Amino acid sequence: MLIAPLLRSGLAAAAFAATTAAQSFPSADLYLFSPALTGIGSGSGGLLRVEMATGTGTLLRNFQTTPQSQDALAFDPYRNALVFMAGIAPLPNILLWQCDGSGRTQSLGYPNRSFAAFAPTGNGRIYLADRAESPAGRIHYLDAANQYQTLMDAAGAVPFEFFPGQATQYAAMIYHASTNALFVAQQAGLSPACGGTTASTGLIVRKVPLSVDGSRAIGPVSCVEFEVSSSGEVPVGIDALPGGDLLVVVDTNSNAAEPRMVRIDPVAMTASTWASNGSYTGAAATNAGCYSGSAGAVVVLDTFADVLRSFTAGQAGLGTVLPSSVPVSAAGASGEAATLAEWRGAACAGYLQSYGAGLNGSGNIAPVLVGNGCPVPGATLDLHVSSALGGGVGVLGFGVFQIAVPLFGGTLLTTPDVITTILLGGTPFASGQGAVTVPFAVPADPAVSGLQLFAQGAVLDPGAIQGVSLTSGLQIVIG
Repeated sequence: MLIAPLLRSGLAAAAFAATTAAQSFPSADLYLFSPALTGIGSGSGGLLRVEMATGTGTLLRNFQTTPQSQDALAFDPYRNALVFMAGIAPLPNILLWQCDGSGRTQSLGYPNRSFAAFAPTGNGRIYLADRAESPAGRIHYLDAANQYQTLMDAAGAVPFEFFPGQATQYAAMIYHASTNALFVAQQAGLSPACGGTTASTGLIVRKVPLSVDGSRAIGPVSCVEFEVSSSGEVPVGIDALPGGDLLVVVDTNSNAAEPRMVRIDPVAMTASTWASNGSYTGAAATNAGCYSGSAGAVVVLDTFADVLRSFTAGQAGLGTVLPSSVPVSAAGASGEAATLAEWRGAACAGYLQSYGAGLNGSGNIAPVLVGNGCPVPGATLDLHVSSALGGGVGVLGFGVFQIAVPLFGGTLLTTPDVITTILLGGTPFASGQGAVTVPFAVPADPAVSGLQLFAQGAVLDPGAIQGVSLTSGLQIVIG
């Protein structure tokens, strides 16, 4: 889809003249997702950016509701965004969000679910756990069109389960590209030990080989176990290390010096110590961690002293306390389920951001409109409409002004200056199963830099209050 005619119109030029220029954001910073950044309680959470070059901390978003879950934040290279679930005002529900490095968010929908253990592949799929489902322990994923799928067994006949018929909890997960496998970290005592049927006493990491298309677990599942402590092990972070190995950060109930940063060889399936923190009060409150490329070290969250500590390979003890201009943990809280992740995307001078509210259709589900890619001159973006009526017909409208006009029982959010028809895939008439991807070409003309558009989708749906469901709006600012 070309937008040059719209950009060249006199109406567009008038609207763009008032646009605030997009600002780029730094890469290689750390992002902390926590329910206790501004106080104690789920409504005190938010997303904090820690600029590693300066030690500056910036609270990007306040949340009105924050899930209490480990591994609740991940960077997705395909979407060039952080993904997480949270309640963000003024919307009333906990939703799945993608968020750029400056805190601008797009809703992916999925209200009041409990997604965590995010494991992006970089090609559109994001593997995840749904912590609210029963039986526990199945692996799901979003595809490139943000449709919810379930990882199947090798034959593609039934959902993959680690131990068929037995619920299996897991705390954290990561995708490893060179082995095309998922690595799943499990808490001591909540799953069988490697090669046995009795409960594990140490950290468990299981490797799940995937089919080429990523839809099936083709096995066999291999396993490595590592004793971190005699007082229990809970994985609170999993990440990639330089050279291809993996990192698991572990929380225990001891303040002694213990190997809470564990290196996993994903080919040999062996475990060894990366670094040991402890021998200080609060080591038992190691509640998150990841690898920082800019620091060349693993960074862990100490929620007792309310600081971040970095550890290089082989280091032990206190580590190096990283300064931050805002608290990384609320005073008096020492056990929050937080997540640290590094931004590993390219700096982008443009941005995409959701605004307004959609209108529910069949199944009481509102369709979702998001964009992926960096909106700069010459780029092609992917606009995804998902969670709509399966096999439905609709339109995408593009305008130069953001508005709020009642329509179909919902709200029209942009002037419909250009309208294009869309045909959605998915099982016909199935609620929330419709999806389509529309390419969106930005003219390769430097003159369009700093300009903006607004978009919204509408889908014919007999389950909507007046026969049409609406997406929320999408603001597109060209860098």
